Amino acid sequence: MVGAPAPAAQNVQIPAAQTIDSSVPPDALAPASRTVVPPAAASSQTPTKPAPKKPDSFPPQPYWIDPDRPHIADSSVNVAKGYYLQENGFQQTWPGSGGAFDIPETLMRLGVLSRTELRFNVPNYLLSRTEAAHVEGWGDIQAGFKHRLGPLFGDYQIAINPYISIPTGAKRLSSKHVDPNVKMPWSKELGHGWDIEGMQSIFLPTIEGKRVMDWQTSVVFNHMWGRKTNAFIEYAGDVVSRHRNVQVIHFGAAYRPNRFNQIDTQFGFRMSNAAPVAFLGFGYSFLLGR
Repeated sequence: MVGAPAPAAQNVQIPAAQTIDSSVPPDALAPASRTVVPPAAASSQTPTKPAPKKPDSFPPQPYWIDPDRPHIADSSVNVAKGYYLQENGFQQTWPGSGGAFDIPETLMRLGVLSRTELRFNVPNYLLSRTEAAHVEGWGDIQAGFKHRLGPLFGDYQIAINPYISIPTGAKRLSSKHVDPNVKMPWSKELGHGWDIEGMQSIFLPTIEGKRVMDWQTSVVFNHMWGRKTNAFIEYAGDVVSRHRNVQVIHFGAAYRPNRFNQIDTQFGFRMSNAAPVAFLGFGYSFLLGR
């Protein structure tokens, strides 16, 4: 998912024993006693059928592409089992002086279980030229999974996405350590085409040889026009950060000509001095499957 631009090292997205219940009478825990039923009575009884199991409503049919991009908060649902989704894009950032460009922002997602997908981020190529420095090269690889927990608390969709950053990038763009991270996206339908989404993220990058923690939050108001078009406004920022405080306001839209393809655009502006002045990006995602 495209996030608020930041140094690549930080990876800012702006990722038994049985217990006996004492309240139950002892007789309820014992095997049921056998009751002899006379033949006449037995023949008059109608066997009780077990209640049918309520099927999982996911994935909806027909299944449409649902990428994480273009907003910072990830999708709260996983890629359906047997489908492959790939997200791609590029982003231009204006940090105040000069500029930075990154590509291809490729995220590969494979649905392996009814609620679980595997995720792999291809390294981004960053070209940054500012008055302070000239940085160029590939970033680190990221790998993890997403597991859908919801719906919970009524009709909230919630998922958890733990992943690691693997130090494969250029010297000035890599943390040189395996860094753990976790993201928890959520969403709730509001009706009339509106929904609210968001994500809580804990990043644990290694900066200058020390592990630091960054807790970020994002909130999205999204509107759908049918299945093909949506637009959103989003706030994203640091809740806890030991090295800076990034706050951005983010806008974007996406169009799906069919259920297998999406094109998107997004842009944003800073709400704090640590954030870039502005950023602009475009993307294309596709779905493969039944």
